[in-house]
Amino acid sequence: MGEGRRNDRFFIIFLRSRLLLLLAPFFLSAQNTEEIIRKQEEKKRATPVLLEINGNLYKEHANYLNAGAGFGYFFSQKKSFGSIGLGYNFRVKEKYYKVGFERSDNISFFGTSVIHLNDFHIATGKRYPSRRWNLSYFYGGSIYTFHQRLNLEDPVKAGVGLYGEASAFFKPVYDIGIGITAYTNVNFHAPVAGARLEFYFSGAYRGKKER
Repeated sequence: MGEGRRNDRFFIIFLRSRLLLLLAPFFLSAQNTEEIIRKQEEKKRATPVLLEINGNLYKEHANYLNAGAGFGYFFSQKKSFGSIGLGYNFRVKEKYYKVGFERSDNISFFGTSVIHLNDFHIATGKRYPSRRWNLSYFYGGSIYTFHQRLNLEDPVKAGVGLYGEASAFFKPVYDIGIGITAYTNVNFHAPVAGARLEFYFSGAYRGKKER
């Protein structure tokens, strides 16, 4: 009786080993197919998509600059000051990022800055480009310096804050546009929010289409 059970066990082990040997090529083939498909998808994402517009070629989702001027409202001072901004927006794989600089200040009659905020920020967000429009929003962190000149003193304060912005650019041509950027910087010394009229410059142009 015990001998028969041992024989049955050996037989089952033998069948399992043979079945694994038969199915192994199919599992390996499936894994190779998945790896090939994955590499093809990565290559496809890495290959830039070129759009043809009036005989010109433009790269889709190209990096771009935005720069302009406007006004910012200082909540601590309860006043609106001038604002300038510059940003570089770029894409890494499927995600969008932004590094930028923003300055809001109050210029006195003699041309000196009585109060000003310098803000350097890095952010991530979303971008929605089309033939005539580029819509986007970004949010992230900032490092800032705040200067407030009172009498003979000129105190300088620094810290970290939260930065956010939303932009809408109209593009008469695919890689150049004009629009509005609404922004805010939340910090401990001089929280500010405002809007700027800005220009959009993209590196999308890739030359004429070959005929």
